[in-house]
Amino acid sequence: RSPGQLSPSLGTEASLPCKKNRSSAMERSSALLLVGGGAVAGALAPNLLRFFRKGKPAIPWTYQIPEVWTYEEGKMQEGSNRPTSGARKEQTLKKGDHDLQLYSLGTPNGCKVTIMLEELNQALGVEYDAWKISFKESDQFGSDFVKINPNSKIPAMLDYSFDEEKPVRVFESASILKYLAEKYDSFLVPTDLPGKTECFNWLIFQVGGGPYMGGAGFGFWYRSAPYKFKFAIDRATIEVKRQLDVLDKELATKKYLCGEQYSIADI
Repeated sequence: RSPGQLSPSLGTEASLPCKKNRSSAMERSSALLLVGGGAVAGALAPNLLRFFRKGKPAIPWTYQIPEVWTYEEGKMQEGSNRPTSGARKEQTLKKGDHDLQLYSLGTPNGCKVTIMLEELNQALGVEYDAWKISFKESDQFGSDFVKINPNSKIPAMLDYSFDEEKPVRVFESASILKYLAEKYDSFLVPTDLPGKTECFNWLIFQVGGGPYMGGAGFGFWYRSAPYKFKFAIDRATIEVKRQLDVLDKELATKKYLCGEQYSIADI
């Protein structure tokens, strides 16, 4: 409740013995609970005291970090995430007529592979079949998809050109880009070792830094998180801006990341 709705026994905001350096709304509401006493204050007191003493509050206030974390199904805002891997449902993935079968979705990581395959199609006539993996239907946790990518992430691909009965599985966007580049004679990859190394430097740069922009960083904390934490948003945003500044400075002196040649690093 707001201070104006508090019962007389809890007093009002004006009657709180708060110091000037405890003037934030969070601290005032914390003090109200402490002054009021009772079961709620008793439950919150340890964390509130820890906040005042160390400046590191727990959110929610009643949360205490366990010695060993335990998953409580149905009690956490985990979405589709669980602390275990593996298939959650039986599934038969579709297969088309071509050697390359892509199972993906139009996310940033998914688009990378589609762009590469379209480049191959235009340049070399490479054909492929693409199948949608619906997050809403939890297709990434289906039995057939998990056989391709045990980590249940898109994109994933099967290549039947070597063995129709035992296709090559390829998962993770960077791995698929590298696989396709090597399969088709260094397509969109420099052929000399120094140039190839520079290309892979930037490819791995994206793999290492990409999560800060999406579901594990800025995108999550800024848009999707159930609570808005200034510290988390600031930290993720600073890192994203730093990475973009790295790219700005590199591209200020050359057309593409590897120089004048467009490569899988730019995808």
